Amino acid sequence: MQSDRMCVFQQRIRDGHSDSLESALIRLEEEQHRSVGLADTNALLREQLSQSEQANQALRENLQKLTSDWTRAMKEAEQREEDWQREREGRSGHVGQQQARLLSVWGSVVL
Repeated sequence: MQSDRMCVFQQRIRDGHSDSLESALIRLEEEQHRSVGLADTNALLREQLSQSEQANQALRENLQKLTSDWTRAMKEAEQREEDWQREREGRSGHVGQQQARLLSVWGSVVL
């Protein structure tokens, strides 16, 4: 009888270990699936990060070019404005000289 009890007790211990081992194996398999899923997600995110970095670099280069073009265009516009202003002042002075000469001739004719 004692030996039967001992066998039953040992069988229960083995069954308990077997259940625990099976449960641990199931959890291990679930964690492995989860790990694979996370690794896939990580790879996808790294690829997206790389693409974003490339796009950002291209945008930075475009912005630098646009800034340079804008600065050059503003300088050209300022130079044209200055040239136009000088030309206008020159014409104004020339017209004033012509008017003065005309008045001088007119004054000599009238007097």
